[in-house]
Amino acid sequence: ASGQPTVYTVSDWVFRDLNKAVGEFRDKTLLAFERDKITAVEAKRKDGGQFRLVRDDNKEWRVEGNEGTPSEPAISGFLGDLHDLKGYEVLADHPSDLSPFGLDEPLLTLTVFGEDKQKRGAVLLAPRPGDEGKKEFTGMSEGGPTVFLVRDYLITRLNKQAQDFVQQPTPTVGAGTPAAA
Repeated sequence: ASGQPTVYTVSDWVFRDLNKAVGEFRDKTLLAFERDKITAVEAKRKDGGQFRLVRDDNKEWRVEGNEGTPSEPAISGFLGDLHDLKGYEVLADHPSDLSPFGLDEPLLTLTVFGEDKQKRGAVLLAPRPGDEGKKEFTGMSEGGPTVFLVRDYLITRLNKQAQDFVQQPTPTVGAGTPAAA
């Protein structure tokens, strides 16, 4: 009859795609920045290790204080992973204490600097306390409002040391030494 609303049936997959909790629609990017506008990334590790990647006037990246040849693929991959870093679940909003999430003493702090050498922001990453070997990690933007769960493979891709960004010399066969068959 006219005037009655039209009722449609939809496949169950349409319902599953639309039946989401509010948290699933939130942006879970840990640190938003424009890749071509940053000039340095500083990494500080809980174990005391640290390094700094810097971009020179020719827009080329290198490891500060390391004379080795920079590994462009390694540096580019690291910057991409940091740029794209997202959590997969919200753990807490506006926590008053970071220690339940391990972020009071993070495993890794990654700080991004802009063209004016000013700090643009930082990401804190840590193993989730008491996860009993589930390999869960937490992350948040420094000073940000939200703590997220972060996939362990993303932490592995970011938990690097300075030598990971320098080309390793190819071993050469010495004179008089037969090459392996």
